[in-house]
Amino acid sequence: MSVLDSLPSNRPLALLREARQISHEIKTAQQRGSSSILMSRLQSDDAWDITVSGSGVVEILFTPDNMQFGGAFCYRVYGKSADQYDSRDLNQYEIKRKPNVGDEQRWLVPYVVSVPTQFKFFFFAQGSGTFTVKKL
Repeated sequence: MSVLDSLPSNRPLALLREARQISHEIKTAQQRGSSSILMSRLQSDDAWDITVSGSGVVEILFTPDNMQFGGAFCYRVYGKSADQYDSRDLNQYEIKRKPNVGDEQRWLVPYVVSVPTQFKFFFFAQGSGTFTVKKL
């Protein structure tokens, strides 16, 4: 910021430059750090990952693409469900983390529904990976 920017007549211009700089810094890629500290949001391209009815359990398995340093840790799984009457987010108590199966991280989602219901899952992980969703 120059001395001229501190003049009252130039203050709006200085504020615009500052806002543009902050916007640029937020939108550009991180220049320092590594993939071990960056979080990626992963999801399938499908509108819904699985459709269930009745009662049962859905199993979610996340498999990291890169197993260097123990694989990509999946920090959190979020979900949403929808049926013909309602749409809602699944809370942390409905998605239950279970011990890993080999290199895969595992969650269970028990359900009891009276009409066909669809589930969609979102993952926040250190790196890339794939996931499968199936009824047990």
